[in-house]
Amino acid sequence: MLAISKALIYVAYINSIKNEPAERKYFHGLTLAASCMTSEIDTLKEKLFSTDRKIAIASSDKLAEIGGVEITDYLISLLSSNDSGIRNIASLTLRTIGDSKAVDPLFNAIQKPENQHYNGTLVFALQTLNCSKRLLDLFDLLFYSDFEVRMGVVTILQKQIFDFSEHDLIHIQNKWLEIQRNPDKCPEFDKCKEDIDEFVNAFVCYLDE
Repeated sequence: MLAISKALIYVAYINSIKNEPAERKYFHGLTLAASCMTSEIDTLKEKLFSTDRKIAIASSDKLAEIGGVEITDYLISLLSSNDSGIRNIASLTLRTIGDSKAVDPLFNAIQKPENQHYNGTLVFALQTLNCSKRLLDLFDLLFYSDFEVRMGVVTILQKQIFDFSEHDLIHIQNKWLEIQRNPDKCPEFDKCKEDIDEFVNAFVCYLDE
């Protein structure tokens, strides 16, 4: 019955404009297309919250395909959710879209104390975004986070180019020296010491130039 009603409404709409000038028909067509797109986006947004992971992922993929400011801003708003599942699906969609306006909101979510053990996917999302101005924050994550987060940070440090000052490098160097004096601050210090030391030295060596 609902499908019939929609069909009748559409037929009535077409009949109402069929005698209008071509330019006005074109405008009506654009309006109808925009309305349909808005309806589709709203439906996809709702499906992001589905408990069926396949539905949520399919919705995420479609939203990433559509893209645009509205979708990006909506996904960024979801990063403040208390539900780690919602934060994760939003961050993965942002990763696919690749708009670096999501960098600061992602770091804000990553650095919240309540998200400390639920931020690996958020860091993963940063890998396709421009983190060139966040070197100090990345080293903090390398120093103080768990294995999953560290692996995400390592990929970013290896693949991206960064803006930094002499002061930044000295800050990183001093913080690493302090951690070595107080290894309890660094999770699994004995296992990761050599790897972290390698990354610190890779940047600190610029001080000698």
